Amino acid sequence: MTRFSDCSSFDVWLDERDAFDGGRLAQITRSGDGLITLVLEQCLRLGLLPGDHSTLDVYELVTTGAGELDPPTERGPSDILDPIETAEVDGRIAISIPTWPGSTRLVATDLTVRHVGTEQRRTEPFVSEAFTVVTGTDCNDLFWRTRVGELLGAPVVWRVLGSRTPGLPGLDTDGCFLQRPDLLASTNHGVFCTRGRTGTTTMSRYSREADADLWRAVQWAGAEFERIRSGNCVFERADWENYLATGQFPPDEKLRGSLVRE
Repeated sequence: MTRFSDCSSFDVWLDERDAFDGGRLAQITRSGDGLITLVLEQCLRLGLLPGDHSTLDVYELVTTGAGELDPPTERGPSDILDPIETAEVDGRIAISIPTWPGSTRLVATDLTVRHVGTEQRRTEPFVSEAFTVVTGTDCNDLFWRTRVGELLGAPVVWRVLGSRTPGLPGLDTDGCFLQRPDLLASTNHGVFCTRGRTGTTTMSRYSREADADLWRAVQWAGAEFERIRSGNCVFERADWENYLATGQFPPDEKLRGSLVRE
């Protein structure tokens, strides 16, 4: 266990661990006597695909007196997006941890740091609010508008950013949004479409302006294609349909393939 009472020595300790860049703020707790504990995880080896294993060094930082925490609530895991930064504030150590959706800030007179241990952690499969399929050149604006509308049970239209009128038939969907026509006047976005040079199409839930039912219909439309990539997974069509219906992933080995069949 190591104790720090000034920024300079704590900065040296952080630098030796890359300031936890790309790591994780695993937990924040506050004891009954006001002591604050942060659990930080440094990634030594990152396993990206389902079934891979990551190697993590786990550290516990504890204030030796009552500290100041902003936001003040206890909470669970958050990814650390950039290196942790420190500053001296009235002779105390101030730590800023850039997490999503906002930074976490701790100010304390003294800190103790303990190396909890090194862990091997299995990489779990996950799906993001975006997916990519290989569509080819014949998958145009009409396909998505028609198929999503059928699955949703209501019409959908293409729009450019912020437009209050539907896009014209035959428009290039790259950089456009799918949206319900009755929401054009009150929204700027929808489900965002980007098209790659190699024939891929990516659909993403750009904001909450694409409601859950619309996004679900777009996900189901993705099942028209042979393979679907989302998060750290590549699904075969039947596995994607089963995931959408049940929330269950297939075995890891079925999720580790390439989007383009070799």
